[in-house]
Amino acid sequence: MLNMINRHGVVINEGLKLAGERLSIVSEGKVEIDCDFEGDITGDEVVVRERGRVKGNIAGERVVVLGRIVGGIRSKTVVLMASAHVEGDIQHASIAIEQGAEFVGRCRQVAAC
Repeated sequence: MLNMINRHGVVINEGLKLAGERLSIVSEGKVEIDCDFEGDITGDEVVVRERGRVKGNIAGERVVVLGRIVGGIRSKTVVLMASAHVEGDIQHASIAIEQGAEFVGRCRQVAAC
């Protein structure tokens, strides 16, 4: 089990693949993923960039997806940009889905995430 804990923010760039049993990132700041990542991510703001590929669950105050997620999202605000591909359920207070985004799963609005 590997946990990456940070208070200021995390950026994981391209060319890197992180995978392991029970791998997770927890940050009180912004987390940007621009690589292959297998595990769970929690941050104030989580951004999955165009080249980002996440297999796991994501939680945060704000989640912005430009890349690919296979797993659930739980966030107050979720934004799926045109290049996004999400396979999994989304729990949110508010959601925006741009034309062209792909979403396969269930979407559920909840008062507090």
